[in-house]
Amino acid sequence: MKKLVYLFGTLLLTAALAACSSDYDNPPEQPDSHQQEEPATSKTKEGVYSPVKASEELTSFMSKALPNGSRENYFFESRNSSCIIIHSYDEFSEKYHGSEKLPEIDFERYSLVVGQEDVEQFGYYLVKHEIVSAKDGLTLNLTIRLSGGFHEQSFTSFYYWGLYPKLDESTISVKVTKHYNY
Repeated sequence: MKKLVYLFGTLLLTAALAACSSDYDNPPEQPDSHQQEEPATSKTKEGVYSPVKASEELTSFMSKALPNGSRENYFFESRNSSCIIIHSYDEFSEKYHGSEKLPEIDFERYSLVVGQEDVEQFGYYLVKHEIVSAKDGLTLNLTIRLSGGFHEQSFTSFYYWGLYPKLDESTISVKVTKHYNY
């Protein structure tokens, strides 16, 4: 009987010690850590790229160039959904069709992503955007939400933009996820 109690006690102690061990000696990455990523240099690395904080000057400029709730903008001539990546000041100057002075952007470290998406009504706002780089190319994951209340049914353009760590690719696909507040 003593052997059985000793064996059972040893088994219980072993199980308790195993339960206390942790697979998290290295804690998981925190969501905000992408904000401090260093830009990729020679070829865009595989992974997820979050937008970096833009200057007040760039933010103000983009809100005028892509006015919310308007079909008029200073980047796109057609009304079709499209997304562009701007890698240099020359490209920025070429793509922008307005008369405002272009803001300063460090294109050695960053790329500017600008787009428009066809939506069925007014009232959408941007919830989240990030770029996923994989072997098959870049994908912009765009999450938008329809604000509460009544919104006129009218096909319109939803404009978005973001400043990202330097991207070497020139094409990007866009995946839009819509959420509704009912």
